[in-house]
Amino acid sequence: MNPNRNKRRRDGSARTLIATVVASLAATVAGLPAYREYALQTHTRLAAGVLEDAYRRWQERQGADPFGRLLSLETLGYPASTVYLSWDGTLHENEAGGSVYRLSLRLPAGTEPESCGLSPGTAKAGFVLVAQPLASQAAGTRCGTLCLSSTGERAVTGTGEAASCWK
Repeated sequence: MNPNRNKRRRDGSARTLIATVVASLAATVAGLPAYREYALQTHTRLAAGVLEDAYRRWQERQGADPFGRLLSLETLGYPASTVYLSWDGTLHENEAGGSVYRLSLRLPAGTEPESCGLSPGTAKAGFVLVAQPLASQAAGTRCGTLCLSSTGERAVTGTGEAASCWK
């Protein structure tokens, strides 16, 4: 058996292995920004869904008590006046390590930056539901904070269009 032939086989196998590893690493690194954007969009959709759910709960409550004022998320059946949305879509009373949004209710007297510049609507029943990004979610500048007023108006503090953030 020729020893040079075996050495060439080993060298060829090592080169193939190295090329495969390098190609895999390049594909992984190239995919990271796309995955990050996907995660930001997914978390934004989760937060928008929770705000829309709270809004629907308020509408149902208004049917039973049209003159009642919404003072906290607890009134709508949430576990606390401020709730935290985790990356997997679960809600918690306290900020956990995986929290991506803080959801709260604001009763602004007028248009305020914390309420995305939305007016609460009527003075008696007006409010703005707010989802403020936390941790890595705050790095996403396209949507920023999501807001939904008692009049049904939607807004964001980010650089993107509100309609694209509320899909």
